[in-house]
Order: sequence, then C-alpha cells, then structure tokens
Amino acid sequence: MKPKNILTVDISHPLPAKMRAALRLPVPKARKPRKQMKSSTPRGSLSWDKNVDAATPYAGPDPDITATDTAVILHSSGTNGVPKSVPLTHGNIRVNVNQNLFWVFELDRGAECFFSLLPYFHAFGMTFLLGCGVAIGACQIILPTFDPGLALEAHKRRPVSFFLGVPPMFDRICKRSIEDDVDISTIRYSVSGGMSLASEIAEAWEARTGAYIIEGYGMSETSPTLCGSPLSAERRPGCLGLPFPNMDVRLADQEDPSKDVEDGKPGELLVKGPQVFSGYLDAPEENEAAFYDGWFRTGDIARNDDGFLYLVDRSKDLIITSGFNIFPSQVEGAIKRLTSAQDVVVVGIDNSATGEEVAAVVKAPWRNPDLKRLRATLEKELPHYALPRQLHLVGEIPHSMIGKPERKQVRETLIAAAPSEKVTDSREGKTGPFS
Repeated sequence: MKPKNILTVDISHPLPAKMRAALRLPVPKARKPRKQMKSSTPRGSLSWDKNVDAATPYAGPDPDITATDTAVILHSSGTNGVPKSVPLTHGNIRVNVNQNLFWVFELDRGAECFFSLLPYFHAFGMTFLLGCGVAIGACQIILPTFDPGLALEAHKRRPVSFFLGVPPMFDRICKRSIEDDVDISTIRYSVSGGMSLASEIAEAWEARTGAYIIEGYGMSETSPTLCGSPLSAERRPGCLGLPFPNMDVRLADQEDPSKDVEDGKPGELLVKGPQVFSGYLDAPEENEAAFYDGWFRTGDIARNDDGFLYLVDRSKDLIITSGFNIFPSQVEGAIKRLTSAQDVVVVGIDNSATGEEVAAVVKAPWRNPDLKRLRATLEKELPHYALPRQLHLVGEIPHSMIGKPERKQVRETLIAAAPSEKVTDSREGKTGPFS
C-alpha cells in the first residue's frame, strides 16, 4: 500500500538565516555540512517545514487515540534476516519509556542534557532519546551525523549529562576528548546498546567520566529495551543485564521451544511483556515462526548467570561447519584479543564439503595477511573447527549508521567476488574482493 502523503524534513530549516545562507556557499567548508544535512527528496513529496510554517493552531477536539492504536511502523531484519515491518502501539512505547526511566532512575526532570546522537528512526533512539527525553523535559543535542569533534564542540557550549549510544561512539568520543583535552566528567549516566560493549571501552569511559556506563539490550520488536545492567557498582560490562520490570523471560531449547535449557546453558531468548509487539505487518507465516505459545522468539542465544543474561550470539548469524555450531562473535572476540586487529567481522561462506566455512574480514596494521599464522594464534582459544578458513585484510569494514558491522553486506561482497584465493589484501593499492 502506497502512502497517501510523504512529508520530508529539512533539518537546516530551523537554523538562523545567516547559517542557512552560509551552507549555500560554493566553498569546501560549506560543502561537507551541506551534504550531511541535505539530500534529494521523493517526487511529489510535501515539505513538513513549509506546512508547519503555514499551519494555524489546532482548535478541534482531542484526537481519539488509545493505547492499542499503532504509533509507528519500524523496519527490522526480524529473526531470519528478511526485512519486516514492525508496528508498535502507543502503549508499547509508553511502557518502555517508563521502564527505561525507572532503570536510569536518577535522571532529573527538566535538568538533563542528552547527547542525542543516535537517529530517531532507530528504535533505541526513538524510545530512549525522543520518548524519555521529551517525558522528562531534557535538553537534547542533535547532530546531522555522528562526528566526535562536532559533538564535543556542542558539549562545550551545553554540557551533556546523559549519553545513550553504541560502543564505537563511546570509544571515539573518549579518545577525541583526550586528544582535544575536553572535560566530559559532566556525563553522569551512560547507556550502551546495539552490540556488546568491550571491557576496555567501558574501563576507559569510566576512567574519563568518573561515572558508570551500563548496557541495555533489546530489538525493534520489543520497543526496544528488554534488559539492562544496574546503574551501580553491580554493573557487569559485556552482559545484557537483568530483565526489565513486567517482563517474562525464558531460555529455551532451540529445537524444542517448549523446553527450557538447564541453568547456565545457552538457549534461545523468549520474552513476554507489555512492550512486545503483537506481530509483523501483513506477514502471517513470519508471525507463526516468530511466536511460540504467546512468547516472542528473539532469535538470540543467551545464558543465565545468577539472574544476569549474557548474549552468546544471534542464531541468524550462526555458522555451521561439519555439524559444529560456531558463533561469529566468539571468533571476532578472539581475533581482537590475540592480535593487533582494529576491527573484524566474521561470516560463514558456503562450502560443499563442510556446509560453511569461517571467513574473517579484518582491519589491521599488518604488512601481509597470513592465514596460517592467524590460525596458529587463535588455536590458543578456539577449537580447530572454528578457525578461519579465509582471511581478507581491508582498509575499512562497512558499518551501519549506528556503528554495527554490516555482516550481511560483508558476506554478500565475498559471495559476489567468489575469490579463488583464501587470503586477500584489499587495502589501498592492493586487490581483493573489497577493492
């Protein structure tokens, strides 16, 4: 179904006239921010800004909206990687706003300043930044794109007290604050999500700010936050945390979701709660697979440790080699710990003999990629079947707008290139599948 109207927003519209005029100048200094703030618009679309400017105050009756009415439709890869539409109700979002505010309970109404550097179209940013920020009347620093230097300049003018982001954001802000000698100790509360927070990033952040950083976990289908580590000395870097209030959680056998796994063993995370959506839009077959007896199957594999949940991996990313299950995050973690790799993503590539084989795409200051040496190094931590069979050295690994590695894009690039060599170097001046 095509939408009746498409509204576009010009984020430069609220700027002072002098700044808008400066953006139009044909000079390099204006060209970069202009590219960040402007793009082509769909044919026949309407301007939100012009319509708001021409609008008159609404004098009619309050709209008849209930908690069960759809508020937004987000888009998610779901549990099998195929894009799906996720309707969330006003009730779903309101409940999760309350849960998040309850978790970060010391936020002061009307007195906080948020680093709102995640996009609002992402569930994490929409609920925690837009929803919670508006709910407590927080000031919000919003930028057209994530830029550590620009963010810290804004922080100097309006000191930030709360930062919600993904691990690469914390890492880059922390390092840039040291380089530019910018004090970020006003940031009293920090929440990381989207991907696992490395202990070294957490330690560096806490040393720089003097305050705790905790992790939150969730997905678009759950509005999004399900779990969080305590905002106290009891926090555990690297874990999903404790289930939020009013949440029911199970760790189930992947083959038989009617059975729970033994305590401490990995199992698929199944959830129930008032912030969980009721099903994908116009996708009955997908909904049948996504729910079991009223429980939403997240597709994520976790384990329980004294009430704290730890993510083992995402089932849709699982690599199966000769019947052995391999979690990419474990291989990625070993490469980061045992080598000088700066960034890494691991994917499974089809292999007629074994089903799949492990391919490692690495950004590192290595003179030459050496698969044999890498395998020998990783054998200290990994079983033989989990060792990479392919090694591709690259200049950059593609990441999403929120900083997560684009695993699907990396895998498709490797498949499309079908490299005959198991070791390639695609850095500048080299050849390979990522050249």
